Amino acid sequence: MSSASVHCVLLPPVGVIDRPDFDQGLSNLGPITESNFGATDIGGGKQLGGGDYRLLLLDSENHSEQLVVSVITTVVPSTDEQHAKNCFQTSKQLGQALVTSALKEHAEFYCEQMLRKGCKASIEPDTTTL
Repeated sequence: MSSASVHCVLLPPVGVIDRPDFDQGLSNLGPITESNFGATDIGGGKQLGGGDYRLLLLDSENHSEQLVVSVITTVVPSTDEQHAKNCFQTSKQLGQALVTSALKEHAEFYCEQMLRKGCKASIEPDTTTL
């Protein structure tokens, strides 16, 4: 039998890796949420998240209040029955109603879902945000 020997080599201690420096200039923005994510102007005017877009319910003779309430409360998070009823009434009076304002990708998704479920909808850039 041959005997195997194990040799250990001790290396000098390695320094601790420092944390990366964080830009403290961004600390006053507060938490980034869906409602203000696209409104933050950082780095030369390029908006994060694609900007804010309005999801509009457009008036249609095919809409019933029950359909609109069902679709809006199912498709758009954080909406309730009262808001959906208000959207229905506003769209009947003015031809369109603001359902929500969201990131472009979210607004497109909500619009597609509303169209699939039988509600006429559209999106447009929300120019009221900075």
